[in-house]
Amino acid sequence: MKLHKNDTIKVLSGDDKGRTGKVTRLYPKENKVLVDGLNTYKKHLKNQSDQDSGGVVTLSRPLHVSKLQLICPQCHKPTRVTYSGTGSSKVRLCSKCHKPLTITTPKKTKK
Repeated sequence: MKLHKNDTIKVLSGDDKGRTGKVTRLYPKENKVLVDGLNTYKKHLKNQSDQDSGGVVTLSRPLHVSKLQLICPQCHKPTRVTYSGTGSSKVRLCSKCHKPLTITTPKKTKK
C-alpha cells in the first residue's frame, strides 16, 4: 500500500470530494484507509448503563484507496507515489517534484 499513517490525502470522488485529511489507520487486506473527519455517519446508541447515556455519535468509515490521492508535503500538490532504490533501501518519491515523501513521527518513550 502506497499510503502510510499520518499522510495527508485528498478525496477524489464521493460525498467528500475535494476535502483533505490525515490518515489515522490502514486496512491493507481490504485496501481501505481511515481518514480523520471524513466519510462520517451518525450512529444512534442505546443507553447501556446508569452512567452511560445514549445518544447520537458521529463515527468515521474507511475509504477505498482508489478514491484518495496523496498530497506532497513539499510541493503541496496531489500526486502519485513513485519509488526509488531497491530492496530495503526503497524511498517513496513525489512524482511531480521528485522529492522524498518523508513523514516524521514522534518516537515512543519507554516508561
